[in-house]
Amino acid sequence: MPPEVFFLFQTGVGIMENSLLNMLYFSSFLLGSKPKPTDLVIIHLALVHTTMLFARCITRTAGILGLRLLQTNAECKSFAYVYRSTRGLSICTTSFLSLLQAISIGPITSYLFQLKAQIKNFILPVLAILWIPNLLISTNLLYQVVASRNATSTESNCYAVPIRTLLQGLILILMALRDILSLGLMSCSSGYMVLLLHRHRHQVQHLHSTCQAPKTSPER
Repeated sequence: MPPEVFFLFQTGVGIMENSLLNMLYFSSFLLGSKPKPTDLVIIHLALVHTTMLFARCITRTAGILGLRLLQTNAECKSFAYVYRSTRGLSICTTSFLSLLQAISIGPITSYLFQLKAQIKNFILPVLAILWIPNLLISTNLLYQVVASRNATSTESNCYAVPIRTLLQGLILILMALRDILSLGLMSCSSGYMVLLLHRHRHQVQHLHSTCQAPKTSPER
């Protein structure tokens, strides 16, 4: 399968799956189902993925099919800005979701019990805060990306104008820090959950072996 066809197929499937996921969650809420704390994060993540895939599909499909869907600077800037912002937001939201899952399966201690009870009040503010750094980091695209009148690239007819090395380096550092912090938090949360599940498995095996042990009758 050619890479272009595989990309279109993969992107189309991703958009449909994320859209279907949102429809299922919204329909369950309309039917009176009480949302769990992680449900709101999953809905937000699905919306971000749908927007990211749609923006990428428009720019890449235009190049693959030889169409000039993005003909103005404003269109190129908008789609490039949306794609990079949602890409970073996807990483941050996935990291936040991993943290919530780690908290939800953690042992019930006095501190963790209070945190579990209050976490639902912080989900929407945290999701709103995650938008701020991702939108700010990508602002350079609003003046750096322009449309090309004689583009021959299969990617898109948009390209980025070179900017100052210092500013470009600062943007790359901020993006790298964002990705490293998000991936680091995700790795710690995943490792913590694996450790808890491994410990729980050993406890279950110990209880099972204790129950299955043969009882010795007392000697007379």
